[in-house]
Amino acid sequence: MKKIYIMVCLAIMAGHLYGQDYLITFSGTGGSTAVDAVLVQNLTQGTSLAIQGADTLRLQATLGVPLTRKPDLQLQVYPNPVLQNATLNVHVSIASVVKITILSADGKLIYRLDKSLRQGLHSFRLNGFPTGCYIVNIESEYQSGSLAFISAGSGRTSGGLHYAGSNENFSSDIQLKSSSGIVPMQYNAGDQLLFTGSADIFATVFPFVPTASAEISFFFVEATDGDGNHYPTVAIGSKIWLARNLMTTKYTDGGAIEFPGTDNNAWLTNTSGAYAWYDNDIGNKDIYGALYNWYAVDTSILCPAGWHIPDDAEWNVLTDFLGGMDIAGGKLKETGLLHWADPNLDATNETGFTALPGGNRNGDGSFSLLGSSGNWWSATSEILGAYDRHLYNSNGSIYRQLYGMNMGFSVRCVRN
Repeated sequence: MKKIYIMVCLAIMAGHLYGQDYLITFSGTGGSTAVDAVLVQNLTQGTSLAIQGADTLRLQATLGVPLTRKPDLQLQVYPNPVLQNATLNVHVSIASVVKITILSADGKLIYRLDKSLRQGLHSFRLNGFPTGCYIVNIESEYQSGSLAFISAGSGRTSGGLHYAGSNENFSSDIQLKSSSGIVPMQYNAGDQLLFTGSADIFATVFPFVPTASAEISFFFVEATDGDGNHYPTVAIGSKIWLARNLMTTKYTDGGAIEFPGTDNNAWLTNTSGAYAWYDNDIGNKDIYGALYNWYAVDTSILCPAGWHIPDDAEWNVLTDFLGGMDIAGGKLKETGLLHWADPNLDATNETGFTALPGGNRNGDGSFSLLGSSGNWWSATSEILGAYDRHLYNSNGSIYRQLYGMNMGFSVRCVRN
């Protein structure tokens, strides 16, 4: 009975708390059921926020200056649900005056208390709250935190909050069991969000346009290359793709991939598999990944175990799923001008693919088009070359072309 009541109460909170606000929670499946952290990106507004996996994200429609997040206060209400009385514990890292407000599920102010607290753990007594759902908001000049609690008691008053003192039995670095909080982020209806959930070696990208409160479930899949690099993944249609460009210098069997470096002739004549960093600058590795000739692609051991280079047909499936060659590219491209050159037209990244303009290494060993073009190999070849897919900053289309096998292009892998 208690479980049903809690579910109903949370549903009421999700639908009515803070008007049109949405509450987003996170869980994991596959390689991990826990979520350690979530990077939240609002692609429409160009803002981002990092939160703990146990946090609840409150997407809050606000006017004026976007909300900024202060460091978390550690909070705990126990027991929760509350029957008659409960204890609210607040761990303060920096001595300050804190403002404590308690709101009902419909946003009505129930109680407010301002209290000067020194560093350490402080306790408050909650009592007399009628049956319902409540939010405790606590804020100081330096920290803030929010926590939901449920009253299942028979209180008839509006409820009260009383300071019970500092608990000297707790150390200053205590980790409270219910330290997760409600984290606000500015949001407007229709904004495109991108969640990246991480857990241990796993990371998964999840694109989302909220229309209601929801739980985001990250499906964690291992993608580890020959160098031990771990990659985020993203599901698009019926396929799971790497969400960033490959950067390995070793095949999955442990063998080294040839690195011609500044020797342009060695790049030109290589037929066994080679890689390069754009402009021979390893500083480009972590952003754009490596550029591989098609001979490295053709080994079938370039991608992480359990993954492969997409063939021409798989690229076609992706393109068709996204509405065709005229518009699919924009749905794959990273938004903004951090990496793409102006004007980066039609970029929405609504797939979470986050295509970057890594440029290419030409057959003669020279480099070109960083910032304005991204090229990715397919596994399909003919006598005269192999097929790629490429995007430009000047439009939202995706292109297919046959190139010589000693060209250096980026690589994305797809799950077997």
